[in-house]
Amino acid sequence: MGGPEVRNFRSTIRTGEQGLYDSTGGLKGDARAELEKAWPPLVLMDQDEFIAMLTENYDKLEPEFQALVPLRKVYILTKV
Repeated sequence: MGGPEVRNFRSTIRTGEQGLYDSTGGLKGDARAELEKAWPPLVLMDQDEFIAMLTENYDKLEPEFQALVPLRKVYILTKV
């Protein structure tokens, strides 16, 4: 992700909203500077942070959003 992608994403955010940009490929060029001066503020998460947030809050999501990323709990038997 580079500066142009950040600027383009930022332009879609309306008043009262906050942006979350998940970059699985890292930052390129002036992207970090664009994120720091962004208004409204943007939150940058890497892939691991996004997956952790999603799995921690999945049960709280509306069904329509859960349908976008269908997850299923799996239980693994372990020795005690």
